[in-house]
Amino acid sequence: MAVKNDTSPTEKLKTAFTVLSIHFPDAEEKLKTVEFLKASSGIVILLEQFGKVFSPVVNDINGNIKKLWKKHDKDNQLYQNLEDMILSEQVEDKTYATNALLWLRRALHFLSIFFQCIIMDSECGRMSQDLTPFFKKAYSETLEPHHGWLGTQLFNLRKYIFLSQQSTRDFYVY
Repeated sequence: MAVKNDTSPTEKLKTAFTVLSIHFPDAEEKLKTVEFLKASSGIVILLEQFGKVFSPVVNDINGNIKKLWKKHDKDNQLYQNLEDMILSEQVEDKTYATNALLWLRRALHFLSIFFQCIIMDSECGRMSQDLTPFFKKAYSETLEPHHGWLGTQLFNLRKYIFLSQQSTRDFYVY
């Protein structure tokens, strides 16, 4: 058995995924706004571990988190749950928090698929040097249907900049 990164064969490889503790609230019930926003902020901390290449995603996620906190803080009792926040906007015919939650969910879904690909790749022992297929898969399944032509082109450009700057080792070893 090959030993990677100076670990013994019985040691579990530490990654950013195994070290950080990020727990989203149970989706079986109404999602608690504060718990969800804190967990989403934890994702930002994870992304910051990988340097500036994720800065556009970090900025987007942070912007949406701030919008949801702003709405929550207007009436933290009324908006204890995300569902209640969205339902109140439907009544008011407003979409401020609804759009923020929608785009936050899309960004989290993109990251989930991207990181799941990396984890599966690592568990299979491959640790691919080219992360382009993972980026393409995550983007095409989550964000691309909601981006126009220009947004897609900018994302594709960012993908190549990301892949040329980022050491894939950063994704596998923490």
